[in-house]
Amino acid sequence: GTCSYGVFDGEDDYIALPSTYPDITRSYTITAWIRTRDNTRSGQRILIDDPNNSQGFGFSLGDGGTGRVRFFSRSTMPIILDTPNVVDNDTWYFVAAVADIDSKTKRIYVFDQSGNKVADVSGSYTGNWGFDTGEASMGGENEASGESSRRFHFEGNLDEIRVHEGALSEAAILGYQNRSRFC
Repeated sequence: GTCSYGVFDGEDDYIALPSTYPDITRSYTITAWIRTRDNTRSGQRILIDDPNNSQGFGFSLGDGGTGRVRFFSRSTMPIILDTPNVVDNDTWYFVAAVADIDSKTKRIYVFDQSGNKVADVSGSYTGNWGFDTGEASMGGENEASGESSRRFHFEGNLDEIRVHEGALSEAAILGYQNRSRFC
């Protein structure tokens, strides 16, 4: 239902967000459509705000192993939340990462193209959600990042990446998945 999507070669492609993109300090939700060409590949960044690898966060594919979606925040314990192996190659998925900063919980949802939930994992954390100075990016680490090598770039397609204010409910997330644009 969409008009176009980003094509990422897994080498050096990324979309730099403007320097005016804010450091997020309140609850938020990231949603995106993803389709990878290689689910065995680690470090496929969907959205990352962690160029200095110190206090930032990231939403990625493959860091936890084949077909696993990861949501991490370096200033919390535990740092990492991973799904099971649910993402296959050459298949579209709608993914969501929820940071509920008020209740100190992280959650990841993964839905297939038909809206069937294939993963729903959550966990509480201690510490304070942080942010890293520097610019955020989509599809890969930016050139200023200490992780700007080929290893940290998406290989496949990304579409409709959005950051929403607040910790969205599953129903609200599905509402975004079901939206379509006509060209």
